[in-house]
Amino acid sequence: EIELAIRAQQVATGAPPITYRWVRGGSQYFASTNPVLVISNVTASTTIRVAATNLASASVFSNAAAVTPAPAPGP
Repeated sequence: EIELAIRAQQVATGAPPITYRWVRGGSQYFASTNPVLVISNVTASTTIRVAATNLASASVFSNAAAVTPAPAPGP
């Protein structure tokens, strides 16, 4: 089993406040006003997307980022 941590960051512009809905593997994972998401202990392949929304209710989804853990290189 391989465990790793990933850090995703989204940059969005528009009328504040901007909220972010992080989607992991097709399900809502986390919602916040923080454009940075850190996930620890990733042990299986997954995808991550984010929707940025502002007060005008304009919402934009990012492209999906694929996350695939790989074995550490040998000695």
